[in-house]
Amino acid sequence: MKKLIILILILTTQYSYSQELSDSTVINMAKFNCQCQDTINLNQENTIIESQLRDCFTKSLVTFLNKGELTQDYLNNNEKLNDLQRKVFNHLATCERTVQIVQKLNDLPVPIDSVPTTLFISKKFFNKHGLKQEQVEKDFIVWNSDSNEHIQRIVDIRWVFNSNEEAIKYHKGKLKENSENGQKVEFNMNLDNVEELHVFKESKQMENMIQMMNLPQKQHCFLFVVDNIAFKVFVATDKSKSPEDIVFIVNEAVNQMKIYNR
Repeated sequence: MKKLIILILILTTQYSYSQELSDSTVINMAKFNCQCQDTINLNQENTIIESQLRDCFTKSLVTFLNKGELTQDYLNNNEKLNDLQRKVFNHLATCERTVQIVQKLNDLPVPIDSVPTTLFISKKFFNKHGLKQEQVEKDFIVWNSDSNEHIQRIVDIRWVFNSNEEAIKYHKGKLKENSENGQKVEFNMNLDNVEELHVFKESKQMENMIQMMNLPQKQHCFLFVVDNIAFKVFVATDKSKSPEDIVFIVNEAVNQMKIYNR
C-alpha cells in the first residue's frame, strides 16, 4: 500500500493545515475513494488508471473541504498531507477495488518466451571488433575477447513485450535487479529512439572485489527501452574505457532494432 501512495498521490495544492483530523473524516474519505475507484475500468492503460486514482483523491479533498472537515490551510503542509494520504489509504486496504488496482499496477509484465535472433547485435559486428561468441541463450548472447585489447566481455540481453508500456514498466520495476546492484553513473549523451536510459558501473561489492584482486577491469551496464523491447548491454573493459568510449556498442544494438523492424 505504501508503494501505491508514492505512485499516485503527488499533489501540488497550495494550502496548509492547522487542526487535528478526526477518525471519522479519515474513514469517510476512504469510503469516498473506494466508491470512486469502483468506477475505474481496469482494462485501460496503467497511466490512465493512475490519473483516475489521483482524480479520486482530489475529489475527496474538495468534498471534505466543502464540508468543513478539512481546512484550506491544511493542504499547504506536505508532511501533514502525506500523513492524511497514509491514513486514508491504510483504510483502503480493505477496499476490494483498491486491492485489484494495486495488483494491476504493481504486477510486472512477463516477457515473451522467445526472442528473435535478429534483435541481437550481429556476429559480423562483434567479429569486426575482435570478439567471439561464447554462449547463446533464449534472451542473451555472451561475447568474449578474441583479439580486442580493451573490451573483455559483452553480454547482449533482450526482453520482448507486447507493448511499449509493458516494456517500460518491466524496465523500471527491474532496474535495481538488472543493474546487478550497480552504481549509477552520469551519462549525458542522447541516443536516438531510446527511452529511460540508465547507465551503471559495477556494484560496490564487485568494485571492492576487483580492487582486492587487482584486476584490470571496469564494468558498465546500459539499461533502456526501444519500442516494445527492454535492453541490457553489459560491457567489461580494461580500466582505460569510460561509458562514452563503449556507447558505440549500444548504438549498434539500437541499429539492430531498426533492422528488425523492417
